[in-house]
Amino acid sequence: MSKLIAFDQEARDALRRGVSKLAQAVRVTSALVDTLRDDDQLELVEFSDSPRRWKRGPVAATASARREALAWLSSLRASGSTEMRSGILAALADQDAGQRGLFVDYFGKPASTHKAVALLALEHRVPLAVTGTYKVRQPMGYEIATEEVIFPEDYDGKPDAIRAITQRFTSALERLVRLAPEQYFWLHRRWKHQPQARKGKRTAASRAA
Repeated sequence: MSKLIAFDQEARDALRRGVSKLAQAVRVTSALVDTLRDDDQLELVEFSDSPRRWKRGPVAATASARREALAWLSSLRASGSTEMRSGILAALADQDAGQRGLFVDYFGKPASTHKAVALLALEHRVPLAVTGTYKVRQPMGYEIATEEVIFPEDYDGKPDAIRAITQRFTSALERLVRLAPEQYFWLHRRWKHQPQARKGKRTAASRAA
């Protein structure tokens, strides 16, 4: 499992307030990197005028990789500013989208899913991090895990991009749930709506009549 560490740069706000938000983000992120183990996966994404990845994908968080990551963090300089349109968009994608939603597979059964998550990623060229939070110890010990990072540019020119991205983040969410199914909120009727038969098609019984 990869642990995605993402932060943004808002240079103009920082300059107005006289506080370096980037410096704060670097300190916090560096502290997180120091907590990783060799069997963790590490990925860093910088959000400024546009997202920029440290590596092409997640890497093993070995001692040498952690040192390299810390050096990369230290080299960052504030430039531009992050807006919601080009920065991180957080969404609760695990919701029934009604009869007009996009039906994709979730635990082997069609689940109506909102298309907006994929649409926003494609329109604004921002990556999607499929993330879950687990309670690991009492009283308030939690761990944030990122199962998948989806980059919209991987779907350029593909006519089924919206469906493909929606299925991909839904499948990643299913894998997160399977890690701790007892913590999932099964009561919220994720499969409330199911695909309807197309109008104009008669059933075998009606044809026989």
